[in-house]
Amino acid sequence: MIGIASIGRASRDRSGLACELGGNLVVRVWLRGGLGNQLFQYSAGLYLSKVLDEGLVLRSDLLPESADSFGGVSRWPEQISTFAHLGTVHSLSHQPPFGTSTRSKIVTLGRAIASGFPDQGLFMGMIGDRNLSSALPGFRCKRLRRDLDLNGYFLDSRIPLSVSSSLRESLRAVSSPHLNLAAERLRVRDAVAIHLRLGDHSDLDGQLIARLTSQIRKAIELLGLPAGARLALFSDDTPIALEMVESLRDFEILLPNTEGMTPVEIMNLIAGCEGLIAGVGTFAWWSAFLMDEPSQVVFMDTQKLESWSQLSMTGWRSLQFL
Repeated sequence: MIGIASIGRASRDRSGLACELGGNLVVRVWLRGGLGNQLFQYSAGLYLSKVLDEGLVLRSDLLPESADSFGGVSRWPEQISTFAHLGTVHSLSHQPPFGTSTRSKIVTLGRAIASGFPDQGLFMGMIGDRNLSSALPGFRCKRLRRDLDLNGYFLDSRIPLSVSSSLRESLRAVSSPHLNLAAERLRVRDAVAIHLRLGDHSDLDGQLIARLTSQIRKAIELLGLPAGARLALFSDDTPIALEMVESLRDFEILLPNTEGMTPVEIMNLIAGCEGLIAGVGTFAWWSAFLMDEPSQVVFMDTQKLESWSQLSMTGWRSLQFL
């Protein structure tokens, strides 16, 4: 029995694997997006490798070797290796700078087949968003004599919840922690985190900034924070984020020093805070997932994500723009 527990800590291998895991059939996950998206895909792979008692391979061919931008879309490198994960991270190639590879186009076509024609996709050994999510909980499939390819985003809270215990433990075990991580954890542990990913707002203007600022105030009221409470600000655009919280003069605003930290380290910093106020996004979702107290989580602008009903977890609160 291969089993999820015996897959072992990952090795990063670019030389090619003999049937990827010593000739055994595997669950193969095609990673895409940033850390938040990659974690949903990794969770789906963990779940299926456990259910089917097979090995796990995480393919990073669809990702660039370093962060870049193409067609106005940010692209991130593979992030799973930054924590104590299970499975083998493997790639034969990467996305070229300022372009997409032939392999990526083929895998994207496979995703369209698996999502649009789930039964046919499953027959071909491809698992898409629809043929995994529609069968949860208790996914079972007739094993074919071939590997299974997981090719989708898998944005469904039931998937990480099915492996939540081992997943939380793994994500908290950061590989080679930054020297400042422990000190920053102590600094923000009694603060409520505010996470603002402003790169998601291509139409960011004065009016939208005012609306987001208003939502932050409403979230603070929902959490019942007293005057003088500490707020730790995390953002991909700190100057604009500071402008948005400038009016919160009755609170202490902290700017954590995250320079040089990996995304999973920043995620752990946020998760170590007393609460979280955040815009909808997969990175913030995982930060909230790692928190011990779900009632201290407020997500803003939730109507922006159609799949929010599949993602929201018990105890979390949400605000919508009206």
